[in-house]
Amino acid sequence: MCMDVNGFEPASAPFKHVQLRRCSGNGNQQFFQDSNGEIHWQTNPNWCLGYDASYSGTPILAKPCDGTTWNVQCPSYGDCNLEASNYCITTPGYQNPSVQGYAFDLTLGACNANGNGFSAPPTTIASTEAKVNATGGCPCFYGGEWH
Repeated sequence: MCMDVNGFEPASAPFKHVQLRRCSGNGNQQFFQDSNGEIHWQTNPNWCLGYDASYSGTPILAKPCDGTTWNVQCPSYGDCNLEASNYCITTPGYQNPSVQGYAFDLTLGACNANGNGFSAPPTTIASTEAKVNATGGCPCFYGGEWH
């Protein structure tokens, strides 16, 4: 599964929800992290991962970059926490039937000492899918280096 900017939402929307969907490699699943810690949507690099309020359950959004920085901690290969404001990206783990397509919500939630199952976003545009480890191999940063 990959993080996916909801392409079913209007192009003119001021933000778009980010969900977990089957990996397709399309542009809505392409992200990279810059040297300041912001995670950009490759399709529109002026948009970044963010949220509107810092509390558990807040939806993860793609929206104009606002300086939100994400700390990526990977206790093990392919099992990372993406943390901002003392919360991490999480999913309740079940499909949201109100969202078009096969999707799982992504929200801010508790950080897990063992990681929340995400791979680290690359720091270059060359390889840019942010995946959960259910998909297998991924570019991941742990132990101080990319694997």
